[in-house]
Amino acid sequence: MLRLVKRIVVVLRVVIYFGIWKAMLNAAATAGFYGGWVASAVTVGFLVLVLVSEHTLSPWLEEWIHRWFFPGVSRFLGVLDQFSQALSRLLEFDSLLERMRQFLVEAFTAGEAFFYLNTETAFEWLELEGVAIQPPLILELSLGDSRCTLFQQPVRFHRVEELFYLHPECHQLLRPLRPQFKEWVFLPVKGPRRASGFFLFHPRAYRLLTLPEVKQPFLELVPRLADAIENAHVHSEIKRRSLESALLLRIVKQITATLNLQEVLENIIDSVSQLVRYDAAAIFLVDHKHRLLRHMVTRGYDRTLLDRVPLKLHEGISGWVVQTRQPIIIPDVSKDTHYFAVRPQTRSQITVPLFKGESVIGALVLESDQYNYFTYDDLELLNSFASLAAIAIANAQLYEDSLKKRQLESELLVASSVQRALLPERPPSFPGLSLHAVNIPSRFVGGDLYDIVRIDSERLGLAIGDVSGKGAPGAILMAMLYAGFKSIFREIYQVAEIVARLNNFMVQTTMEGYFATFFLAIYQRKTRTLTYCNAGHNPPILLDNQKSVHFLEEGGTVLGFLPDLNYRQHSLRIEPGSYLVLYTDGVNEVKNRRGEEYGEKRLVRVLRRHWGEHPRQMSEAVLRSIRRFGGSTEFQDDLTLVIARFEEETEHAL
Repeated sequence: MLRLVKRIVVVLRVVIYFGIWKAMLNAAATAGFYGGWVASAVTVGFLVLVLVSEHTLSPWLEEWIHRWFFPGVSRFLGVLDQFSQALSRLLEFDSLLERMRQFLVEAFTAGEAFFYLNTETAFEWLELEGVAIQPPLILELSLGDSRCTLFQQPVRFHRVEELFYLHPECHQLLRPLRPQFKEWVFLPVKGPRRASGFFLFHPRAYRLLTLPEVKQPFLELVPRLADAIENAHVHSEIKRRSLESALLLRIVKQITATLNLQEVLENIIDSVSQLVRYDAAAIFLVDHKHRLLRHMVTRGYDRTLLDRVPLKLHEGISGWVVQTRQPIIIPDVSKDTHYFAVRPQTRSQITVPLFKGESVIGALVLESDQYNYFTYDDLELLNSFASLAAIAIANAQLYEDSLKKRQLESELLVASSVQRALLPERPPSFPGLSLHAVNIPSRFVGGDLYDIVRIDSERLGLAIGDVSGKGAPGAILMAMLYAGFKSIFREIYQVAEIVARLNNFMVQTTMEGYFATFFLAIYQRKTRTLTYCNAGHNPPILLDNQKSVHFLEEGGTVLGFLPDLNYRQHSLRIEPGSYLVLYTDGVNEVKNRRGEEYGEKRLVRVLRRHWGEHPRQMSEAVLRSIRRFGGSTEFQDDLTLVIARFEEETEHAL
């Protein structure tokens, strides 16, 4: 209809222009020679004026037609233009969703247009108030695990019923919509890297969108909306990581700032709200004597109800997490048989275990009044947070026990527990590598640390360090260094950048005069490349397949002295049959009765003598040699030894 009106207007415009031009020609013919020239000039000027003004009159005329003959189209285009302009200014995810709701309400008749947002594991309805027919709140479908190809197709309008038959692999997503929405129209919204969601349009709303004047600007808006959603996700992730780093640093400071258990628990439950928002939260600790989970601190719960109903170890989601030792997300608690109903308004829950070494000491519980609120990003973040929180809790628990028992060695026992919880118990398996690690503190606790991290199937990280100080102070400083490393290592940085950031972390969190040596390397399996940075640590030994020795020294100075230092990294190719030996000064500085040090030369001789053996056998040989040299089974200093053997891999393994 709108197109027909415009065509009629164009025809009338041509008729009017032709009539004026013909009249001017007739006047020229009756005016004589000079009059004809004047009339011709006026005619030409008129035609030029018509051509020049055409670009000004056409938009004005089109707007006039929209406003007086099709006010619905004019209003829609105005709302669409305002929303398009707003997309370029919105970075906060919540603000973007609220503006999206406003657009749906203003642009369409109530209940004739819906939007579903991709939350990685499902599609969640962007709820609107006052709609007669409410669609399903959650459509469960993880695009990462699903074979659904619906969002890989070009962006087009399709009826839901039509898609149901065209894409049988997407039935999980489409089946809940069929009963009430099979005649509705589906429009995917996807960006360059991920699907953002999809629109659902009532047939009446779809008829508006099929008008050429509306369809083109609306389809041009769709990729911009996808970009805005993706940018908001990135912005939220950057803010989340920034808060995470700050909070992890705060947790590390809490380990040394207080040993009062109640204060530690209060700080933990208040701090976690800065990372993941919740409507209720609790920390449960295991009471092995009475086989109960005791709520130590809570937020948003009726404590009198919790006190009346003690939670047994095998009850509730928390009990399940403690028993299985696995974290869990519950998108809808009404559908989970393990959920122990304490808050009627709770809709979703996330629970992570608290570990002390290999033992589960409790659970951290967060609840939300919204369905499908918590994400796997939240789960990953809470796992990292819980590992540090558990150290603080274990530290405080042991300290309280030490006060009750009044034992002189209580501080050492606390630090020893923290250290055991931090250091890995055994190296991870990694294709093409044999690994063995030994860590022997000189007392109950030590200042040495090491870590072997499987980043993915192609990369492995190896780290070793030694802090100044012995006993409990050294162990606490080691815990701070290790926690800082684990926090920074989760970010995507170069090896030298990780070491530089770790140096700034040590400068900020340690007292003047304390420092640490550190070595970090990342092995790339595909290229057989080792990239490393040495911050003042004993140079690791690379013993190649010809038994030649290389000392890995490139890097920079020790950590903790000066901020903003530059560190260098170096890369080299590792041949099959080579060994990488990382060690602390507890190996090479062992002294005999004459005061002589064991030294690197003796260490190299032992390594060459046992070349070809498994790293475990090579480590045992080194320890026997050190004990014979020092004349004692006890070590004078903390000793850490990590040996990796690089093996030939078959093409199938690669």
